[in-house]
Amino acid sequence: MKDWVTLLTAIIQLITAALLLKEKKKGTKRSHRGKRK
Repeated sequence: MKDWVTLLTAIIQLITAALLLKEKKKGTKRSHRGKRK
């Protein structure tokens, strides 16, 4: 029953990590404005 929960959490963590990496690659100066969004 809890298998889908673990899968969702893992997928969410991967997505968040990917988004953070993309934001860092864009530029450190633009990251400040991105945090407010």
